[in-house]
Amino acid sequence: MKGAGLKEVSAAIFRPKASSQFIGEIRRMGLPWIIKGWGRLFKALFKDPKLREGLRKLTYAASDLRAGFNLFRYSGYGIYVGKK
Repeated sequence: MKGAGLKEVSAAIFRPKASSQFIGEIRRMGLPWIIKGWGRLFKALFKDPKLREGLRKLTYAASDLRAGFNLFRYSGYGIYVGKK
């Protein structure tokens, strides 16, 4: 960083959590928007058998992934550089 003319301000490591991620999304998008989206999904699931089959396959594939891959292990990482 010295070569770029920057100095270190702070460094911190934060592990993402599913609960805080969900709460943050609700705060950003708003609860009515999320409820409306879930309502549209359930309505489509009741009407479209192809969508139900696709969701069933997706759920099965996701359950296979959890055996050897932690979804939050590599998400949320970033390098932030700035000058104060």
